[in-house]
Amino acid sequence: MPVKKKGRCLLVLTALRFSEGYAAAALASARRRGEEVVLCLVEDGEVSETVSHRLLDGGALGERLVADLRATIDHDQSDRGHWHLEEVRAEAAALGLSIQTREISGEFVASVRKVARELEVDRILVARAGRTRIARALGGSRIERLRRASDCPVVVFELSGEQVSGLEEEERASVVPPESPGSGPGGTR
Repeated sequence: MPVKKKGRCLLVLTALRFSEGYAAAALASARRRGEEVVLCLVEDGEVSETVSHRLLDGGALGERLVADLRATIDHDQSDRGHWHLEEVRAEAAALGLSIQTREISGEFVASVRKVARELEVDRILVARAGRTRIARALGGSRIERLRRASDCPVVVFELSGEQVSGLEEEERASVVPPESPGSGPGGTR
């Protein structure tokens, strides 16, 4: 009888979207499913780049000051991200979960997809801040882009303060399979 391969999930962390509730819910989900966990810290310079461009475009600050500010933002995000990574790693170890860690810098969607493909994960776990659908539609959503581009299901934990939706129902309601080409908005699923 062939031995069934143990499942593997990619638990995505960023400095911008962290919640103890998300980490606990995601780890509990992995534990229920008997999965190995890959903790992936994604350092995305998008925030510091956006702030820098807006400050330069507005003419409020000089290039040198903006460059220093960007470096400070990037450093702060890196520090916070590593702190979150260590917190979740300790929590996973306390639960007896098999864990690996990965750190990657780059654009969020491309970075997560790259790690997911390299490690052949079965699903990706991410947190999304509680924003309205209109705000997501107007501002875009990295999570929605990831869901459309991913080769595996993406489980989205909705954050609202420290409340996390999807704790019990995530297995059936929040797991969204990857869309087939041409099945985006307005297409069939």
